[in-house]
Amino acid sequence: MDLCECGRRLGPSHQICRDATAQELAITSQAMYLLGPPSFLLRPSDSLFGVFDRLSVDTFVRLIWIFGIVDGDDPKRLPRCANKVLTTLEASMVCIRAYDRLALILDRGRSTSGFAVHLAALDALRTESSEASDIRLLDSLAARMARGTTTNGAKSRLLPAVQLKLFEDPHV
Repeated sequence: MDLCECGRRLGPSHQICRDATAQELAITSQAMYLLGPPSFLLRPSDSLFGVFDRLSVDTFVRLIWIFGIVDGDDPKRLPRCANKVLTTLEASMVCIRAYDRLALILDRGRSTSGFAVHLAALDALRTESSEASDIRLLDSLAARMARGTTTNGAKSRLLPAVQLKLFEDPHV
C-alpha cells in the first residue's frame, strides 16, 4: 500500500513499489514462524527453511546477513561495517542471495563454489552461540561448506569445534 488514508503517498514519488520475490516471502514466513507463540506456530510452506525451525531468531537473522551480504564471489567485497543501515533494495538483494546460497548448501548434490560468504561473521556466530539447536545447525552448515569450496576454490576455514569461553565453569 503506497497511499495513506488521506490520499497522500507514503514514500517518495520516485520510489517504485514491487511485489516481494519468492525468496523474500520464504524468509519472511520463517521469521514469522520463529517469532510466533509456542502454542500457535504455523508451518511455512517453503520446505527449505524447515531445518531452521529450532533456531533462535537472532541466529536466523544473522545467517541471512552472513550468507547474503557479500555480492558475488569476490571475498574482497566484504562489507566494512556490519551495522550499516541497508536501503530497501540492498536488504532485498541480501535476502535473495542468502536464500539462493542456503538452498545450494542444503542441497547435498551441489557445490558451494561460485559465491563468497562472510566467513569471519559465521565463525563469530558459532563462537557466540549458546543454544544447542543453533550450534548443531551451524556445525552442519560448516560441514556442508567444508565438503565444497566457498571462495575462489579455497576450502572453507570453518571448524566445527567451538572455543570455550574464558572463565566458563564446566560444572554448571
